[in-house]
Amino acid sequence: MFVRNINSYVDSINRELIDRENRIFKDPANSYDYPYGRDYARAQSDSYRASQNVYGSLKQDLTSYLEPGTSPQDFATDFSKGGWDGWLALTQHPQNNPLGFTLAATENAAKKKENEIANAKAEIDRNGGYLDQKKCAEYEKPKTAHSDKEYNLYCTGGPITGRPSWCASEGDIRSGKDVKGQKCLVYETVTPGSTNKTKIDTYVNTPERQLELVRTMDDALNTLFASLLNKFRSQGLSSLGSGGTMFNNASDGFGSNSILDTNGNVIPVNNGGNTVGGGSGTDGSFDITKDLGNTYIKAVDDGAWDARTNTPELLPGQGTKGHFYTVSTGGNTQISPNVNYWARGDKVFYDGTMWKKGVPRYIIDKKGALQIENDYGEVTDDSTAVLSLVMPSLGKLDYCIPGPNPNWRNNIQDALASYIDSVNDTTTPPIDPNTLEQTLQDYAGKVNNRYGPNSPMQGGSGSSNAQLKMSPTGLAITKDMVAYADTISTAQDEASASKVQTEANMKNLIQLKNKVNAIIGAAQRRRDAKRIQQGKQRVPDLCIETEKVTYVSNGVLR
Repeated sequence: MFVRNINSYVDSINRELIDRENRIFKDPANSYDYPYGRDYARAQSDSYRASQNVYGSLKQDLTSYLEPGTSPQDFATDFSKGGWDGWLALTQHPQNNPLGFTLAATENAAKKKENEIANAKAEIDRNGGYLDQKKCAEYEKPKTAHSDKEYNLYCTGGPITGRPSWCASEGDIRSGKDVKGQKCLVYETVTPGSTNKTKIDTYVNTPERQLELVRTMDDALNTLFASLLNKFRSQGLSSLGSGGTMFNNASDGFGSNSILDTNGNVIPVNNGGNTVGGGSGTDGSFDITKDLGNTYIKAVDDGAWDARTNTPELLPGQGTKGHFYTVSTGGNTQISPNVNYWARGDKVFYDGTMWKKGVPRYIIDKKGALQIENDYGEVTDDSTAVLSLVMPSLGKLDYCIPGPNPNWRNNIQDALASYIDSVNDTTTPPIDPNTLEQTLQDYAGKVNNRYGPNSPMQGGSGSSNAQLKMSPTGLAITKDMVAYADTISTAQDEASASKVQTEANMKNLIQLKNKVNAIIGAAQRRRDAKRIQQGKQRVPDLCIETEKVTYVSNGVLR
């Protein structure tokens, strides 16, 4: 959504509007309703090309109407050198006479000046008096001293030794090298002036504003750490507890871990617009261990299961999360879409949604922010890998189906329209629309007879068997290949940007996890020292680990 070059952006709008309007009038199907439509469309395209290549349109073409070898000066003294054709070219084409040339060149200069001034005013207005920060995207190439013919004759092909010394320098010019310092043709905005204004207003402002920034930063830091340290002094580990434990003595340092603001109020977690109910706390507050990292449950063994007779009876999508059975007799009872046969000794585990084979090493009861980000990154990678295979597979399918792609007519017309719009000179011969339409109709008839719905290939009349029974299905898939390519390209770009953001989020969350775990470790050591002083046993390692912020990545607890 960031416009880097306003002139290019406005020009693209102009071009798209012209193309959209011209498509209606250039369509042969509309020739009856709009008999002058094609001429209008051609005139619009010519006018647009002329506006894009002003200096080219100002070059005289009078010599094209004069006798070979005759200059405009010769015609000025001898009317017979060009006759009435030359006279018409001289008077009707503005670039061939001094009055018309002066008017056209003056109009072009005035438009450029008006456009530059308007853009500068708009830039200053939208940025509150600041200019955009820009860089040069395209430099003017220095003009070469030798013609293309001379360059190709002396500098390309053959041995390098013996070439003129000017070949190297002009080779650099022609390849676009060493153009720094030349006139800049196109500037691109790097940073909008409004962004610079916001930064300057924020960081270089009144002392009062600086105090506000300090207070804001203070609140942010206190949100995570100041409130935790305060609770450590009064409750030990009460602010870092991550849930139920075998030690239920609150005085030993177990409890909740709601985060407070600088005024001591609980900070709730926003959940889809609902302030209360987003976090793990009863009031929707955020729990540093429950909501940042995962919470886990221990697998429960429910005994044996006969997979042949389905005893005890298990139903698809129904079970208790974290419970599992061990197969006593193999069988093919269908309780999972991913498993066709259960062998003796297999573990039949219910993950809360479906039955799976095998008990996970770590059973997640609730995913934390770290796990969600990690899983999203893995799914993004898998999806991107699949997307990259779609177009090659469609290409193979399209190649295997005899005949042209079903959208061949639209593709030809789009390619032709692009070609016409890209032509920047008047020497290209015009394309006769009637001849083109007749050619397309003849081709369509041959395609339908050989590859169409009623052709022998698709099992039509006169055929005992379809030569390719999958043709209708395949053609329906491949006809929109161009649209698929655009959609996939957009999805890949979005996935790439999303992956970068996910990696940044993971980095920040891991830093927070490590800081919190360091605080937890120190508090645990203090707690053990206090329990030993009181003659109590130290907390088992299993309980200590469950208090830390953890998540699973690639099957490893981190």
